Amino acid sequence: MYSDIDPAIDKMMQSIAENDPENLDLQSYLELRHSVLNSSAISTLLEYFKCTDAFVPGDVFIFNKNVIHVSEPLLEGPIETRTAFVMRFVDIDSRYDLTRAKGLDFPDKYFGHPPSSDFHRRVSQQDGQFIRDSLIFSPEFPRKLLKVND
Repeated sequence: MYSDIDPAIDKMMQSIAENDPENLDLQSYLELRHSVLNSSAISTLLEYFKCTDAFVPGDVFIFNKNVIHVSEPLLEGPIETRTAFVMRFVDIDSRYDLTRAKGLDFPDKYFGHPPSSDFHRRVSQQDGQFIRDSLIFSPEFPRKLLKVND
């Protein structure tokens, strides 16, 4: 999905924006962007292969960017709300992908419809930069860099 479908959508929409702008509209973009992942065929596959776990307060769930996940509603019980804490682990050799980041900005650039987060803009603007050298990592805060050999 993330390595093939999203870049294909970005490439097609950029081509339409440059070569056929009168046929470019936000609703079509959003439908294309969301309909593939939310199609009945994908839903059937995800439902068949889903894994459901029982979590209790204090549990930690770690997954990578290739996991498609959905939040479950908080059921009735003694807890009225729950807080989620997100921590991003970055591989020491991870590099910034400017092409993918610009794909996230497409609806903002052409329709004034900003993305749900600006995190990708704050990480870097330099394609191929090591994420570990990004401005998001303040030198005043300690960090631990480890290279783990397989």
